[in-house]
Amino acid sequence: MLKKRLIVINILLFMLFPAFINALRYKTRTTFSIKSDFKSRPTFSKGTLHFVDRGKMIYIGRSANWDKPYIYLYDLVRFRKIRKFVPIEKFFRKNTHLLVDGQLKKRRKYNSYYISKLFFYDRTQGLAGVEVRNNIKYGQEERYIFLYWDLRKNKIKKAIILSKAPSYTYYTYITGYDYIKKTCYITRYEPKIIKKIDEDNKTDNDDKKNDDDSYKKDDDNDSHDDDSKNNDDSDHKDNDSDSEDEDDAMFRTGPVDIVTVASRRKKKDNAIGVYAVTESGFKRIARIIPNNRISKIRFSLKLNRIFIAEYTEKYMKRKAYGYLIHINSAKIKRMPVPSTPYGITFGPKGRRMYVASAETGYVWAINASTGRRIKKAYGWSRGHVMGFVKPGLLLWLRNASFVFFKTPSLKRVNYISTRKFYKGFCHIEGSLIQSNRVILKNGDKVKILDF
Repeated sequence: MLKKRLIVINILLFMLFPAFINALRYKTRTTFSIKSDFKSRPTFSKGTLHFVDRGKMIYIGRSANWDKPYIYLYDLVRFRKIRKFVPIEKFFRKNTHLLVDGQLKKRRKYNSYYISKLFFYDRTQGLAGVEVRNNIKYGQEERYIFLYWDLRKNKIKKAIILSKAPSYTYYTYITGYDYIKKTCYITRYEPKIIKKIDEDNKTDNDDKKNDDDSYKKDDDNDSHDDDSKNNDDSDHKDNDSDSEDEDDAMFRTGPVDIVTVASRRKKKDNAIGVYAVTESGFKRIARIIPNNRISKIRFSLKLNRIFIAEYTEKYMKRKAYGYLIHINSAKIKRMPVPSTPYGITFGPKGRRMYVASAETGYVWAINASTGRRIKKAYGWSRGHVMGFVKPGLLLWLRNASFVFFKTPSLKRVNYISTRKFYKGFCHIEGSLIQSNRVILKNGDKVKILDF
């Protein structure tokens, strides 16, 4: 009897939505591999995929730490891989003072530095930004250096020291690049400071011991879960801005450059800083103290906003919040988000934030002004990324399927199984979504789908 009821329900579902299901068309443009290869020269180590060159390319990886410095890109117009040599060896031979103890080599004759991230790559401007990690021995001082790379002349034109700290105590998150302002945004943990920051870079607000310059609430009586309708909201304006030094020298250390960490396991107790990096240096534009570790970060060039979401799971019984940062005004809006918020995207006009939970499968529509949840829809769990593939058509990309919603109603209108593209188990973590296109990653295989 139960089987008959299920069959009837399935038939009714297909009768209700056949027109839209058949109307949505897609095409597989190409398939390529990003499997790491350490036998060939130069080597290839796959990385976390992200868009560069104004969405015309994706970063797919780099060479091994001990190999010649190369980055690997995939051209989304010509559908081909591109390998680029980064001239950091020549640069550091002439500028050893930027390295720890001025040493170019460490044990086993390997370089003491290697490329750790590609922040941005812009062929139109002929400019790219890379992060170099430099250390000699584990547990001792380690440096992270931001390098501006002139693509036309193929040389490093500027170096900015981002941090000096013991090994494995510092990490940056790629946040976004504004090619109009030529500004790169990065997010990083700011560990508990043992050594004092340079007093010249300190403002009066740094001495305040209240929460005026950051967000932190520990109200145990304030309950919050995925189905809660009572959401907190609060406005915040970050007045704690680091003063700019007028030094125009080629090499410059940023305002927060000497920090040490009490413990990596206590990152949840540390502040998070968002920085704007330009060729003249870098300064903090926002600072928050989250209740939990970072889950996802999203940047909107059109809206000039950044959204940072915390990570929690239901069993933890801890509140999770998202932080909407208005770059121009430095205003920060805190708002509740569901647990495991893997899917995050901005509404077209910036009035709403859409956040999806990989754990519960619910998609939230949040008012960006008040921070309150205004709609909720079920889209199944185990999703990893969310975005608009067409105007008004929101995609929640899961391991098992593509789930489409019509906005702003959040009505579920379509469903495509990932088995149409990959046989067997599919794990799509690291996939990307842009207008009319999905970069579908499953392990070492990547498919480009056009809608």
